[in-house]
Amino acid sequence: MPSRFSSKRALYFRGLSFPPGELFSSQPRTERIYQLFFGPGYTEVDLREKIQELRARTTGILSTMFSTCLARVETFVSVQNSVLGWEVVAGDLKESHGSSLAGPEVEELVRVYADARGAYVRAAGERGVDHTSDDADGLIALIDQWLDATGHGQDHWQPLAGNDGAHLLVFRPAPLENAMARFDLQDRPGISQQPADNQDWPPKHLAPADAQLLKHPKMQQHLAGIYWQNKAAMPNLPGENTEPLGLRLFVTWLGLAHTTPGSTAALYLAPVAFMNNRERKDWYDASGQQAKLFGHTDDFLEYAAEAFRSGKKTVMGLFTPFFAILHDARSITNQGADSANSAGYSPRDVFNQHHKLRRFGCAVLIRHIQRNGSQAIQVVLFCPWDRHRWIKEAWEEYEWRLLLWKESLLNAVDTWATGHGVSSCDGYTGGSRFTRKDREPDSVEMCAQWLHDVMTAPNKTIPRAAEEGGEETEAWEWGGVVSVHKTSELARPRGLREDGTQGAVCQKRKLSCLLVFCG
Repeated sequence: MPSRFSSKRALYFRGLSFPPGELFSSQPRTERIYQLFFGPGYTEVDLREKIQELRARTTGILSTMFSTCLARVETFVSVQNSVLGWEVVAGDLKESHGSSLAGPEVEELVRVYADARGAYVRAAGERGVDHTSDDADGLIALIDQWLDATGHGQDHWQPLAGNDGAHLLVFRPAPLENAMARFDLQDRPGISQQPADNQDWPPKHLAPADAQLLKHPKMQQHLAGIYWQNKAAMPNLPGENTEPLGLRLFVTWLGLAHTTPGSTAALYLAPVAFMNNRERKDWYDASGQQAKLFGHTDDFLEYAAEAFRSGKKTVMGLFTPFFAILHDARSITNQGADSANSAGYSPRDVFNQHHKLRRFGCAVLIRHIQRNGSQAIQVVLFCPWDRHRWIKEAWEEYEWRLLLWKESLLNAVDTWATGHGVSSCDGYTGGSRFTRKDREPDSVEMCAQWLHDVMTAPNKTIPRAAEEGGEETEAWEWGGVVSVHKTSELARPRGLREDGTQGAVCQKRKLSCLLVFCG
């Protein structure tokens, strides 16, 4: 095996300052990283006689890695754990360079180089790429952008001394306003991959309803070939202002990448924004023809019924309603056209960009269970409104419309369950109360992250039926509903103001099926 000095020398570039001793936390990890850069079976002779070739290869791999990190910087600065981001970068390196590094190893590699650049800058006293003939100038520029985006050197990155000189780092994401150096991978070549081993696509283990949703041209263009053994790169986590295509790409990718043959869970492969198809058609023109990218509640429930008939136990959906009415959208469009003299201002622009048409996030999960010898369903709502006062404040303007939407959703599920002769016996609402204080709260982002967690670790993220035990759900702060009937304040009575103040006379009713009111 080559000496530590020779290997470390091959990884050094102008503008970096590595600490003394070992670079990485363990010898096995060090060896895997060196094999990525230098190839399997590399020798001391290789590092001496092919140093320029190996350094060029190393530069290319590191540039790919930092470019991918920058493209996903919003994922790193927005979620409560950055595992999603490192998983994406590891997958990208696997596809582009045949890397076998796992997410934690990629994370450490990024941090070692970022800290080396930070140490150099602090020692030099000023930022800037060295004006030399070093071929790594482009790489150094990418590292600088990553430092700016993540707040390195501003008490967000904390270098720690590990055992035997090992170099470890603890990461705390910077405020989002530092993350301006972001890239967009939505149209990046390579996201759509050809199926491995001539795998049929859409995968045959998916339901016919899934295959129907995958016929959309944009889904085929961006996601053709994706399935559980060929995940490719994860699309960015969507937010309240994400365009409809971005929302649907994420949900569809999540279902394709994490639904395995024999899985008992199904994810509806479109964001749900409307109650029924008629409402979706009404919004077709006002949305700039983007309403067709959304699903509706009636279709989601029919999808759930078919999934349960086929043996599935759990069905999930990302609900992203918006609370403006058609008149609002048309009025905003007309005002914009007048102010801009009609130059390029369209319903699509309004639907994608105007704050009044931002999407609200609520994830719905329905489980088919057996209770006392009878078929029953368990309903779980992950609703950020329920636990986060920041979300309540952000959506205060539309509070009564949000409550009416929830009533409509509950009515639909109630009618659906009754029509299929199934009773409901368990209900939960809530979820993690985590949110970052240095960025605007985003309900869609929270729900998208939760759905990802459910698809990858369901036993740790969703309540389980009583006979299964519920110990792990306590960490997620779920609230159970005890009674068989739930009495809730659901409707806005006549005379209630939009601000929800005077004139409110509570209207209550009982649901025939146990459902969860997440308010």
